[in-house]
Amino acid sequence: MEEFVIALTQHLAARGDLEARACFKLLPGATVSETLGSQLERSGIAHVFVQRGSADLLRQLRWADVVHAQALSPDICTLARLLGKKLVVTIHNHVHGQGGARVLLWRAMLRLAHRRWYNSQFVRRSWERSAPDTVSEAFPAVARVDRQFAPLEERSGFVFVSRMVPGKGAETLLEAYDAARLDPALWPLRLVGEGPLLGSLRGRFGNQPGVRFEGFVTQQRKEELIARSRWLIAVPNYLEAMGVTPIEARRRAVPCIVSLDGGLPEVAGSEALTCAPGDADDLARCLVRAARMSKADYVARARAAHEGVARLLRPLEWYADSYYSVLGRRSGTSTASAAQRT
Repeated sequence: MEEFVIALTQHLAARGDLEARACFKLLPGATVSETLGSQLERSGIAHVFVQRGSADLLRQLRWADVVHAQALSPDICTLARLLGKKLVVTIHNHVHGQGGARVLLWRAMLRLAHRRWYNSQFVRRSWERSAPDTVSEAFPAVARVDRQFAPLEERSGFVFVSRMVPGKGAETLLEAYDAARLDPALWPLRLVGEGPLLGSLRGRFGNQPGVRFEGFVTQQRKEELIARSRWLIAVPNYLEAMGVTPIEARRRAVPCIVSLDGGLPEVAGSEALTCAPGDADDLARCLVRAARMSKADYVARARAAHEGVARLLRPLEWYADSYYSVLGRRSGTSTASAAQRT
């Protein structure tokens, strides 16, 4: 989410007809991580940190013409509307449960928004049942939409990119890979990411032929590993809202193997191979199918991945046009005041 906010703010500020500012609301007791601080410093964007319901937050909302919230925060949504601001929200997570005071409050905030953008149809269906329209749409919120077809001849094996935490499917994948009995030289498995389960997984599977734990890697290295793999694997079992890694893979024309979990099948595309969440036997069958796939079938799926993701994503410019639309103005139209503020 932070990467998306930073990239979008950079893009808006570079247009010249918009003033853009990223406002990060800190939860009680929270501090700014070193990673986020470094990202903001490198980006050069205007940004502020505020506390919940604070005077600083009120000042930021008063400054803006359009408030684009990344969650249904009651203080942001209510204050924005009381100040007469246009409110758009991107909703990244599905609603947990359908009752309770907190859910009712979130649903009330939802009705305050002039535009409602959901990270997937799965997320949207959890919040509302009406047909999609220009006010309520579903599409992934991602920072990068550029595409480049990775060379087919440089690809081999599988790559898994995720935090090593319960529910992400690393253990299921390693069990399935062991059961598939593929040639480790032709079909290696690289696991990218760190987390509390990494040590135990390395202890259990680190000596398995073909398995390589990459741990934490740079963004550049991650993209290289994806581009050099024949398949990306994303197999969580906890109702994933959207899933960024299948999009990253499809941007490089790498097809995916995903679990039928939450919004993953949407972002993985019709060319993906699918398995039941948490089912190592079903996943092993997918791995074997991928390894035995004809070259023609694989190439067709790679092309479908590359072409399909272009239809799935919204370029950052789309957001600028949408802000003008919610203001009732055409993009780039000058006003008596300064540039529009978001």
